Amino acid sequence: MKAHVVRIGNSKGIRIPKSVIEQCQLHSAVDLIVQQGQLLVRLATKARAGWNQAFK
Repeated sequence: MKAHVVRIGNSKGIRIPKSVIEQCQLHSAVDLIVQQGQLLVRLATKARAGWNQAFK
């Protein structure tokens, strides 16, 4: 699937189709990671996720 980079104010963005958002469950914050020149978008991890179990 291809997407176009569009201008949003002084920034640029990519429109993500609804079907992709639903498949990836991207309904809140996401993490953006650049790896070897590629952009990876994934669900944001909570800052303290797993701390309770690690503490035990």
